[in-house]
Amino acid sequence: MAVFGRGDLGQRLLSLKSQLEEKRNSRSELQGEMKSLQKQLFEDFEVKTLEEAEALIAKTEKKLQKMEQEIREEIEAIERMLEDE
Repeated sequence: MAVFGRGDLGQRLLSLKSQLEEKRNSRSELQGEMKSLQKQLFEDFEVKTLEEAEALIAKTEKKLQKMEQEIREEIEAIERMLEDE
């Protein structure tokens, strides 16, 4: 077991206090960023929660896949028309 003098304990406590303050400040900054991102999500996409955002992403991806398939089919139809000429 390590033996600490009063000075060492005081220094350790001050160090821990400083680290704790840094973590609190960092946490506050991250919470502010999170609130800002949530506000932006609501303003841009009218979603309030992460779950709603994920659902919107999934829905949008399905739409995108459908549109890509439609474009491929239209390109193939145009290519067939050009071949027939």
